[in-house]
Amino acid sequence: MIDPEVAGLAPATPSPTPYVIGHFLPVPAETGASDGDLEEAYRSASWRVMLTEAEYNKTVAYIRQLKAKSRFWQASVYNCNAFVADIARSMGYKTPSIWLRPQQFVTKLRQMNAG
Repeated sequence: MIDPEVAGLAPATPSPTPYVIGHFLPVPAETGASDGDLEEAYRSASWRVMLTEAEYNKTVAYIRQLKAKSRFWQASVYNCNAFVADIARSMGYKTPSIWLRPQQFVTKLRQMNAG
């Protein structure tokens, strides 16, 4: 990747307090890169999908729209996996439960859409 654009959903602070509160109530979210997102040492699971330029542009446009409207994080309602699931479904992929741990979620996503 020459100029990667990273998107994700997480509580909008490095403090653990909103993360804990977010298990009960929605907390403000951020949708940009988090520390370690592009570092191999922090990646516990991955799935790479090859896209044409048109598919890439369509997906990036969708991600930007999703980022603009994703203002809150709540562990049981709209978490990082739900954010990724929205993107995957927009691309036509099947998605697993958002209540899996992120590593399990990405692994299951890859397995559900293999072949």
